[in-house]
Amino acid sequence: MDTPRPATIMNRFLLTQLKSKFFNIRRFAPQAVDVLDVGVANRSAFEMKQVLPACRYHGVDRDASFDEQERALMQRFTLMDLEANPLATAEREAYDLVVINHVLEHVDNGLQVVRQAVGCLRPGGTLYLEVPNIRSLRRASSRFSYHFHDDPTHKRLYSEEELCNAVISAGGKIVECGAASTPLKTLLSLPRALLSLLRGQPLGHLFVHSRGAITYIVARRPAVA
Repeated sequence: MDTPRPATIMNRFLLTQLKSKFFNIRRFAPQAVDVLDVGVANRSAFEMKQVLPACRYHGVDRDASFDEQERALMQRFTLMDLEANPLATAEREAYDLVVINHVLEHVDNGLQVVRQAVGCLRPGGTLYLEVPNIRSLRRASSRFSYHFHDDPTHKRLYSEEELCNAVISAGGKIVECGAASTPLKTLLSLPRALLSLLRGQPLGHLFVHSRGAITYIVARRPAVA
């Protein structure tokens, strides 16, 4: 087995300690091989491969405007508009891990997407969801405060309860849910804010997690007895 390079080890550490998505993937799905990532953001495949080096990455998005290096890291990519096709054509019981990270707020049929995602999991597979919640509306938009409507492509909020019920109705079980963050991210939020303030940069995104404005849900499809 090849020894990971120091840069890879550092990348993995930073991703799993500063990004709640990877913090929880390392906790609940560290051995995942077949991964379905719904909503391919910039560097999604690269970062997933840093955290799960042996994974086979399948990206789904309605936009394929990523660079060739990112595409080369994907074993598969499917162009899909979730509002027209909410994972209905995705393979059933084919994935160890399905990730839907900051995607549902961009579609009106998010609960249908969640129910379909549970069906994509193998028995014992893990589903990870992350969305903004009602707290993202409680402070007016400013340099110091992130607001849900700062992103004009956001369509709607989903409550923790309705997302959990969508998982349960599709046969999944909730493992853990709550406000998304990591211990190190919370610890570093004030020093990072001071640095951004000195640079004249917006600060709102630095406190969105510490305000509890982002919800995460970890769920599993029960293993066959």
